[in-house]
Parts: sequence; structure tokens; C-alpha cells
Amino acid sequence: MAQIGMIGLAVMGSNLARNMESKGYPVAVYDIDRAAEQRFMDTYGAGKFEAAEACGWDFDLRTALRL
Repeated sequence: MAQIGMIGLAVMGSNLARNMESKGYPVAVYDIDRAAEQRFMDTYGAGKFEAAEACGWDFDLRTALRL
């Protein structure tokens, strides 16, 4: 189960999610633009990330980035 949820996968959100995952934290991701979320999962997902909706939005920390 993800401990951290990253909402917004533009440049900053994507980099933060990848950085936290590389430090060993399970991260769930979401973007209002479903195509952006799918691109992120196709590019970086490969079992490392889970979709926030798939885990029922159940995580300890939510980080929202809308710039």
C-alpha cells in the first residue's frame, strides 16, 4: 500500500513522485488529465507506482501540485 499520494504529474509532481519512490517510499499517483497519468504509468510505472484510484485513495500523506 502506498504511503504517499502525489496529485498532479506535471514536471514537478512527476519528479517528486519518482524521487520519493527511489528512496523506498510506496507512491500512488493521480492526475486530472487521465492521458498524463497514463503516460507517467507507461513511462515510469512498471510496478513501481500505483494509481491513487486503484488503491482507494488510502495513504498517509497527500501532496497536491497544481501550478
